Amino acid sequence: MTEETKKPEDQKTEEEKKSENRPAEEEATYPDAETVKLIIPSAPIDNIKKYAPLVFREMGAAKLTSKNQLIGILATIQVEVANFAPIAEIGGKGERYAPYYG
Repeated sequence: MTEETKKPEDQKTEEEKKSENRPAEEEATYPDAETVKLIIPSAPIDNIKKYAPLVFREMGAAKLTSKNQLIGILATIQVEVANFAPIAEIGGKGERYAPYYG
């Protein structure tokens, strides 16, 4: 609505009042491969280039878009799979969570 056509405050619905107070949804931005390499130096750049876009796509799909969530996910990747590539879980096919590997 333009300034001229805005409803007076007392004529707005509750939903209109709530939507005015919501922050605009921002599109998530993710680091490039070189930046991820600085964060996870043990990871080969080729693995980062191959798998980081997949990780970031799934983060976006799950609405995991805050910087804190990104930091947590990259930290987990560094601890769990420092080469930034999928691995078979320790214990393999005999574990109750098989065939879901990390």
